[in-house]
Amino acid sequence: MKGKETILLVAAGLLGLTEPMWAGDIAEPGGYRMDEYRAPVPQTLQGAKVVTTAEAEALWREKKAVFFDVMPNTPKPANLPAGTIWRAAIRKDIPGSTWLANVGY
Repeated sequence: MKGKETILLVAAGLLGLTEPMWAGDIAEPGGYRMDEYRAPVPQTLQGAKVVTTAEAEALWREKKAVFFDVMPNTPKPANLPAGTIWRAAIRKDIPGSTWLANVGY
């Protein structure tokens, strides 16, 4: 039976039905994390509550948390030739999030 259980667990993980098993191995940072922005987060964080993706979605749907969008603002290049049409990039964010431009890079 152990083989079938492993296959089910792997399949569930591939389908995104389980939390990553390695998340528990991530150490809490000693302070404000200044690198590895896209790295997994630890399961605990002193002074904070770490939530799963599903829990974050529930908080968002129930409007019980503020979500911050920290993607950069792409300004119009100063050296565009005259007559060039500038179209700002389309930003995809969490609806209702608060935008703090240029914080995330």
